[in-house]
Amino acid sequence: PVSSEANTIEQTDVSVAWPLGDHWAFYGRSVYSLREDRSLEALAGVSYESCCWGLRLLHREYVKDETGDRDRAIMVQFVLKGLANVGSGIADYLNDSIPGFVPPGSRY
Repeated sequence: PVSSEANTIEQTDVSVAWPLGDHWAFYGRSVYSLREDRSLEALAGVSYESCCWGLRLLHREYVKDETGDRDRAIMVQFVLKGLANVGSGIADYLNDSIPGFVPPGSRY
């Protein structure tokens, strides 16, 4: 039989999306396992938004499998507003990762 303690998760999850003036914003998240006393995921990023274009940069470090192996990712996205964007959908990732995240330019 499996004990109920083995099925419980003891983690903290703290995230922030903070505007740094009219054009810049900072993003961060930390998921920490209290039971294993280690970080499961950490991310930090910045974005710049103007009337016509935007640039987003995000660094993520996370546990990638059950063995505890870690991986890192750097994501960059260049957005030409009204035309197209190049790079991964960082706004979509942040929307999924940070509760209440509002993409830059949508704040008002």
